[in-house]
Amino acid sequence: MSATRIGLLMSAGLASVGAFSGSAWAQSVPPGQTGSNERPAPTDAASDPVVVLDTVVVTARRREERLEDVPASLSYFDSQYIEDLGVESGKDLTRITPGLYVIDNGSGFNDEFLIRGEGAARQNNAETGSGLYRNGVFVPGGNAGGRNFVPVDFFDVGSVTVLRGPQGSFFGRNALGGAVNIVSQRPKEQFEGSFDVEYGTNENLSGEAILNVPVSDRLQFRIGALAVEQSEGFYTSAITGEVLDQEQSSAFRAQMAWQPSDDVSVNLMLERADEFGPNVIAFSQILPENDPPVNPPGSPSGYSVGRFEKPIDTASFFDRSTETNILEVSWDLGGITLQSTTSQRTRDARTQSEVDAFGNNKTARLVPTVALGSERFERRTQDLRLLSNEGGAIDWLVGFEYNKVDSDFGTVRFADAIQNNAFEGSGDVPSVLPSACTVAPTCTLAQIQTVARNAYRAEDSGIDDTSYAAYAALSWRVRNDLQASFDVRFNQDDKNFALDNVFRLDNPATAPNEQLTRSVTASETFSSWTPSASINWQWADNHYLFGRIATGARAGGFNNDLGEPGDGVSDIAIPLVYDEEFVIGYEAGVRGRVGRGLRYNFNVYRNDKQGVLVNYSVFAGTAVTNTIRNVGVLASSGDSVQFGVDGELTARFNFAGGVLSPRLGFSWADGEYEGGSIFSNAQSNPATTLTTISIDGRRLQRLRVWTSAASLIWRFPLGGDFDLVSTASWRGEYGGFEDPQNNNEMDDVSLFDASIGVQSQKWRLVLSGKNITDASYFNISPGSLAFNAQENQPATWRIALGYRF
Repeated sequence: MSATRIGLLMSAGLASVGAFSGSAWAQSVPPGQTGSNERPAPTDAASDPVVVLDTVVVTARRREERLEDVPASLSYFDSQYIEDLGVESGKDLTRITPGLYVIDNGSGFNDEFLIRGEGAARQNNAETGSGLYRNGVFVPGGNAGGRNFVPVDFFDVGSVTVLRGPQGSFFGRNALGGAVNIVSQRPKEQFEGSFDVEYGTNENLSGEAILNVPVSDRLQFRIGALAVEQSEGFYTSAITGEVLDQEQSSAFRAQMAWQPSDDVSVNLMLERADEFGPNVIAFSQILPENDPPVNPPGSPSGYSVGRFEKPIDTASFFDRSTETNILEVSWDLGGITLQSTTSQRTRDARTQSEVDAFGNNKTARLVPTVALGSERFERRTQDLRLLSNEGGAIDWLVGFEYNKVDSDFGTVRFADAIQNNAFEGSGDVPSVLPSACTVAPTCTLAQIQTVARNAYRAEDSGIDDTSYAAYAALSWRVRNDLQASFDVRFNQDDKNFALDNVFRLDNPATAPNEQLTRSVTASETFSSWTPSASINWQWADNHYLFGRIATGARAGGFNNDLGEPGDGVSDIAIPLVYDEEFVIGYEAGVRGRVGRGLRYNFNVYRNDKQGVLVNYSVFAGTAVTNTIRNVGVLASSGDSVQFGVDGELTARFNFAGGVLSPRLGFSWADGEYEGGSIFSNAQSNPATTLTTISIDGRRLQRLRVWTSAASLIWRFPLGGDFDLVSTASWRGEYGGFEDPQNNNEMDDVSLFDASIGVQSQKWRLVLSGKNITDASYFNISPGSLAFNAQENQPATWRIALGYRF
């Protein structure tokens, strides 16, 4: 019987047994739920409303508690704030959160989150360095589009919590830099619903609907659906004139909240999302012209390519389907509560990319080369935990987690690919030369051999990972104003890897019998203890001081591309296995309230890391066999130290007849490698030029010096039931390097968003814009313009109409 079925049976058993327990204890909020408890606004002597910030309740430590009682740096956003600021993706979330940013590849499918610089591991099969969670469940993993949230994760959101700093005890997996937990809106006890439709730039039309139906005070349902259709785009083919960045997506979610007795609560969520859109090729920097242009008869005489025109004549897309199923059960046993979370996250993805557009010589661009990829990914988890009910001087929690991952990932590169089709094996490879090369006067067999030996390549890899974890936590209220906390987790990952390669596939463009195959299997076990300790002292009314020592670990893994066998480079510079990372974080902070309308938090930290994972690339292959190509590598390389400061101010006060809600966040960081080295070589002769380069003392790769986030929301009563609502936000990112050698500086980012509209209890009409100043920058900075750099998206506008009932 599968682990998922066992977990479902365990959770269902808890629900059915609890249904007849008859205890009089109050219901617990479902695991992972966060929210804010609004207090009615008091009035002053003049009977004018006095603005009061909400009391925020979070589950950052797997139990409900006030934000001020959590000894950690965190940002919390409720559903209204998320809606007002138009947060619909991971990129949008970074625009309002200090210390959080993404490695942006343009399309969003392969974006990767970084918190305080942690998470830079852009290689296939690599684990993320920051924890990404839905309703408390770890969701990323795998290869094709598995390092980010998917858009449906931001649909009908209840709250978002961003925790900064190592979270190894409570969240566990890969939370070195921190964790992001998105909690979906739960079914409610009142009948309600909404319809929203939006129209914007590039003929982007979207709509969503939500219906909440309470059958009784013990049973409620909530269903929702969304759809997006974008028929135009910014990017076009300079050859065919077709739009390259069209998009379509749809999603459906169904939830059930059931309270079979006063002691038991059950929440079941079923969800599916389908997406189709451009992949990284549409956004990549491409050489403006083939110098001089060399093209087959009948094709354009040259490529006139700007920022939005690309010499791409083959459909380049990403197609992804994601299913998420989560069953949560909470059972109050009297003095303790038993909670169970069972989940399954699957992803089917395929991608097609034109490759020849990036040829660095005119011959390479003559061979229409295409890359196909596909992946089937599944993650199944089961978490069981016991926690004490509040009321005594000591609160405790113990838990166990099971996590299972299976992935089958295949890619192929070849000429004259069977387009718009997933890779089905080496039988997809054509047996004849591309027709264009048979007529081009410079397209000789020797030239085609050079290109084909690089392009003709097939790969099939699989990962089979099993993880077990046990964790415990204890909080001791030493005095009414002082709390000490201790927590620890043990985690073990058993990882299995299989790789099958076929190089230089036989075809008329290569010499006979040049096909080369390689099969690799490997197994590794990674284990870690991640303890932490903290204190939280209320040194004055509504003012708190905390100190924290915490740890986190990211399991090691396997490099997917092992280069070219026997080339004198790959066996040295491309390790099969890289080790795990371990970080110890030291943090102190102050937080609290000033009056009724201002909340603040400021934090200083230092992270000491062992076994730092570093990205670099080398040229693999030999000139003799015409197989030289660039290969990305992930390797353990020395240690590092990082330190920084971050903070947030949140306020709400009366202004100009309305209510103004400003929010300001910032993060400053510095850090460097301690010891460690990488490999580097030249394309002209990879083996003889291979050298070791020390990175000791270099700034940490992709660590931003500054990130800032500021927002304003102003609500002004227009009369009747309507308010004028205006928002403005700014995001800044400054400093940092793409590479560990610090040769390639990251572009600075400065983005402004804004909106204005009218709202009532039922109606909402809003005009909004993102990047309204049309700022331009490289989101992946180029070492040179010939490198695969990518620029950001231009300004976009949309108008939204919504109805609530």
